[in-house]
Amino acid sequence: MTTNPQRSNATTTVPTTVDLQISDFLVKSISKSERSVSEINSFFNSAQIKSELHWFTHRDTLERAVSRPDRRLFYYAPRGAIIGGLMVWCESRVLDPSEAQIRLVAVSPEYRGYGIGRYLVRKAIEFAKEHDKKSMIADVAAEAPAVQFWEAIGFRKVDSYFTDGDREMYQMERHLCK
Repeated sequence: MTTNPQRSNATTTVPTTVDLQISDFLVKSISKSERSVSEINSFFNSAQIKSELHWFTHRDTLERAVSRPDRRLFYYAPRGAIIGGLMVWCESRVLDPSEAQIRLVAVSPEYRGYGIGRYLVRKAIEFAKEHDKKSMIADVAAEAPAVQFWEAIGFRKVDSYFTDGDREMYQMERHLCK
């Protein structure tokens, strides 16, 4: 892997990567440690990621995800800096019994296009299958470039709705094979 000099933001120093190789991908599940939850919380609430997710990620939501067996937080952190994260739920009062939901997925802008999001979603799908789920859903803002990401990895638009703030959202779905 080739790296350029490191760039620093307010919370972490992130090396600028020129090339990532498939062997560089090791997606991990967040542990219950205070440090892990704090790091992923900071990642999801960084200015760029928060503006693209269109909402603030509450720390207690992340803590519940690491404490419940039907929810997971996955992340990708080469050399210790989180550059991609995903939260998946397999049980919720708002989900059909056969559904799982990706609640959050984000990759730092400078690392997009390397397949990190695809790998994170793959781990979420594996987790959902372990819980005998038949489909995976995810919500995305209708105008977001992420719509094309979801379509490229096999999701299709099944519904649309408007938030209280009048933002149009699409619900994307992918059927899971055993």
